[in-house]
Amino acid sequence: MRWSDLPTTLIASAWGFLLFAGVDGLFGIKAQNVPGYPVSGQIVLYAGIPALFLLLLIGSVVLSRRARWFYDFYPFATGVFAFALFPVLMVWGGGCEQRNTPNVRSPPSIAISARLKSGVSRQVGQRPLTGVGQFRLNV
Repeated sequence: MRWSDLPTTLIASAWGFLLFAGVDGLFGIKAQNVPGYPVSGQIVLYAGIPALFLLLLIGSVVLSRRARWFYDFYPFATGVFAFALFPVLMVWGGGCEQRNTPNVRSPPSIAISARLKSGVSRQVGQRPLTGVGQFRLNV
């Protein structure tokens, strides 16, 4: 048994869990029958990246057993695969969100509120902002 078999097993288990959880989540999204979901970014993040890194890790294990020149590079490669878990986990909960709406944005607006005699403040409307410094207060 090599000294790096246990860390490799833990790293492969983490990537395998991410792949399993991601595919299960994608099936859950698909089962909701929302048009346009899952989007391609979700498929890449939740299934593509974990599958790629899991296959690369398995390939590095096989290559380290077969090629003598890779044997010394293997601990470094394993560390790279372990370090790559952190950026993926940082965006796992929603870093790849894409709205299924056209690229039409509503203009920025400001809420107009009025204070009543009783001291209660109520919003009475919204007015679009037409440019910087063009705010008028109509009293």
